[in-house]
Amino acid sequence: MAEPFAPLVVDSPGEIPAAEAQAAFASAIRQLGGTIAVGAAQTVHVRYDSDCDCRTCTDQTVAHTERLSQSVIQVCPRYKLKPAWGLRDIIFHELGHVLGQWGHLPCQDVMMSPGCDCRKVHDQYTVQDVVWIGQGEVGEVRGGVFGD
Repeated sequence: MAEPFAPLVVDSPGEIPAAEAQAAFASAIRQLGGTIAVGAAQTVHVRYDSDCDCRTCTDQTVAHTERLSQSVIQVCPRYKLKPAWGLRDIIFHELGHVLGQWGHLPCQDVMMSPGCDCRKVHDQYTVQDVVWIGQGEVGEVRGGVFGD
């Protein structure tokens, strides 16, 4: 990633633990080869979506990122039912959508699988995740190279 990201902006600190979300975001950006810098132009927001209202949301959706608000990760109330690592995985997973991929990898031990029940490792991208996110056609990723 050529340009740094600003620290994650938590728009709903009463519903989403800000420090945990910001730490997960910083870790995910570092794992993808990027940096965090106060005042950087690239900004990602996370906010609580009490209605979990999205075009593709189901009764299983814990978070989503919309094409029209690509830099906003929306967290649904169901995230509170997930294990302690749930919010961190949500930030990692949804950042993959923010950076370039709208779809998912097959349900296996990768961060970009459709559900957290598919993975045994948390807080970590696999090589498969990084390559796949880098091949995205939207967001900050073009042609497999971050920051083009």
